Amino acid sequence: MSNEYPKAKRPGGGGAEGHRHTHAMEFATMATAEYFKHQQEQNRHARQFLHDILAGGPQPYQVVYEQAVAQGISKAALMTAKYALNIRSTRVKKRHIWELRETPKAA
Repeated sequence: MSNEYPKAKRPGGGGAEGHRHTHAMEFATMATAEYFKHQQEQNRHARQFLHDILAGGPQPYQVVYEQAVAQGISKAALMTAKYALNIRSTRVKKRHIWELRETPKAA
């Protein structure tokens, strides 16, 4: 009985397996690029929405959140936009009120 294990093929090391592996990596890279492009677009949309809704004055968080969800904006994208725009959140009578500051936070 032998104690040797079969040698594993290296990715991209030739043969049909390597060829399929190379295409899978290219597809994964394209999928990742598309994912990041999609995320950037979602975040841009959330920033524009948040700026527009708060341009008219402070709004309760619950109102902002409900309108964001109605427009297909996730809570994560909304919070990312809140940070990017340096939104002020104050608590008034157990409610959070969001408002634009004078100037956005420097990057």
